[in-house]
Amino acid sequence: MVGEDRTVTVRLLPPGIEVPARAGAPLLEALRRAGLFVDASCGGQGLCGRCAVQALSGRWSPLHDDELRAGRRLACRSSPLSDGSATLLSLEREAVWAPFPASALPPGTVFLAADLGTTTISVAASGQDGEPLVELRTTNPQVAWGSDVLRRLAAAADPGEAGALRETIRRSVGELAACVLEAGRIEPSRVRALALAGNSAMTVLFLGLDPRPLSVAPFRSGLERLRTVALDPGAFGLPRGAETFFLPGIASFVGSDTTGGLLAAALDRGMRPALFLDAGTNGEIVLAPSAGPMLAASTAAGPAFEGGHLTCGGPGTAGAVYGAEVRPTGEVRLQVIGGGPARWVCGSGVLQLAAAMLDAGALREDGRLEKSFPGVGEEGGMAFFRLCSRAGSPEGAPSRGSTLDTRHATRPPDLPRLDRFGHQGELRLTQGDVREVQLAVGAIRAGWRILLQRAGLQPRDLRRVVVTGSFGKALDAHAARRTGLLPSAGPEPEALPSGAVRGLLRAAAGLDSRGRCESLARGTVHVPLGDEAFQEVFLDSLALRPYP
Repeated sequence: MVGEDRTVTVRLLPPGIEVPARAGAPLLEALRRAGLFVDASCGGQGLCGRCAVQALSGRWSPLHDDELRAGRRLACRSSPLSDGSATLLSLEREAVWAPFPASALPPGTVFLAADLGTTTISVAASGQDGEPLVELRTTNPQVAWGSDVLRRLAAAADPGEAGALRETIRRSVGELAACVLEAGRIEPSRVRALALAGNSAMTVLFLGLDPRPLSVAPFRSGLERLRTVALDPGAFGLPRGAETFFLPGIASFVGSDTTGGLLAAALDRGMRPALFLDAGTNGEIVLAPSAGPMLAASTAAGPAFEGGHLTCGGPGTAGAVYGAEVRPTGEVRLQVIGGGPARWVCGSGVLQLAAAMLDAGALREDGRLEKSFPGVGEEGGMAFFRLCSRAGSPEGAPSRGSTLDTRHATRPPDLPRLDRFGHQGELRLTQGDVREVQLAVGAIRAGWRILLQRAGLQPRDLRRVVVTGSFGKALDAHAARRTGLLPSAGPEPEALPSGAVRGLLRAAAGLDSRGRCESLARGTVHVPLGDEAFQEVFLDSLALRPYP
């Protein structure tokens, strides 16, 4: 809908602030410009239904067809026509403290690290030894422009949107840094450096660089060399002399976060051959052969392993299902972070759930739900597997939630606690959700298969398999091998929690020199994926079964 070049004021409850908006323009536009968190995973196309709002007063546009299908107003479709008020119904943004043992850093110099992921951003602090002692991570607020980098890069072609994207993520890094300093009882004057890394798209958007070279072939980011960023440290609450710099990226969509992970894993210096996986949205994969340069590739795994693009999915915060047991009778036992009622399924949970369903016979290896299995149903032409109902608490062992201190946004008592239960009051894994898992597994498996082929290796030749990223924090080796995400042959996989953050802190503290960072990135050979050979291997990798 075209705006009327007239400004109205919308009062948002919560958080009780007033936002200027263009009359006749979607409310999502005003929310983005105001820097407010709103989940618009589809990029404002009216497809995901996650930017729900409730109009309380004032005149609003007639309900759009997308809103009628969703059964509620959507910020991307509803436009204020006069001054009024509204309630945001999208999921609250939550922050999670990583389970590191110490609550305060020893006296002396402190170093900060910020990992800019498509779905999640993290900020951590360490002392001179480079070991993370305080880490805080939360949802990337750029989800208001879409859950994938291509939507955000397309939006950034507009200078005004590019500025909003840049300021949104910079503000979030500053907020997280302030929380980390407070939690670690750290005076800002003690901070010597802030090292940043991210996939190439997030880095370009953070720095406000031209997004066009990364949006079209041959996909050049221009970030392959170490870059010291001239940012005002005061914007992050840091002293004037605190240095802020990015690690070098490797190529196009193999960003500086991969460089950080390689530093932390010491992949070039350990046992070889070695395989490194960051099973996040961009799916970065690095192979260190027995001899010669390391090989790197990226594949569009999608956000399923971070809880995205799933009707039942959500972040790994309190209420997230992280483990499951499915019995042949259809009984489901869920393990939930925090030990309370389930709200949604996080990335590690959906992989464990898929493995459990395969073992029980509820899911076939071709990805189809077995309709004769107890608990499998169909609604509106979509098959689903019933996990639990809102009325009943899921059965299961006590969760690992004691290692996480989750902070929730304050919500008025009259608003329901948000979750992914459908209108039938059930948490379900749909056939569409399974397809998202298949695409993620298939993309990553195809990536490491091609790198192994390129080096003339078999999975049994590997001496190390390292998995990092938010998914690596809760790696279940059986689920990863049962679904074919990781090779069934070879060594036990090593989980490297917060790999990029650990590498950043080493670089910030000077434990790994700038020269080593740059030589590691520039000495890694990029293997482009996306040709017919990749498509053939990808299609062969979609089956959810052990490989080889």
